[in-house]
Amino acid sequence: MQKVVDGFTFSPITAMSSVHLNKVKAKLSTIKNQTDDAEDREQQAKEKLQDALAAVDKADSDVQSYQRRIQLVQDELLKTKESLEEKERRLEQVLQRCVYENNFCESCIEKHCA
Repeated sequence: MQKVVDGFTFSPITAMSSVHLNKVKAKLSTIKNQTDDAEDREQQAKEKLQDALAAVDKADSDVQSYQRRIQLVQDELLKTKESLEEKERRLEQVLQRCVYENNFCESCIEKHCA
């Protein structure tokens, strides 16, 4: 039994081939859609990776900045400790002199330590 459509004659074999062709087309369309979806996910993943790498770079920069700041504070602390030690030595010398001269009194401490 043949079927005529728009001047074309279709035999049962052609009709079956057409059905198979439509199935193949549907499968190809599905595969294309899945491929497009996978490519979209890949692009999104690449963008997220770039964002993550940028965040890592910023964090590294922040760490270096904090390390420099810590070093500056440690240097300042060392200078302050040295200054304190020098002032304590001077105070000790003044106190020893006052005791030595037997003039240990409030006015002496105020005079030399102020």
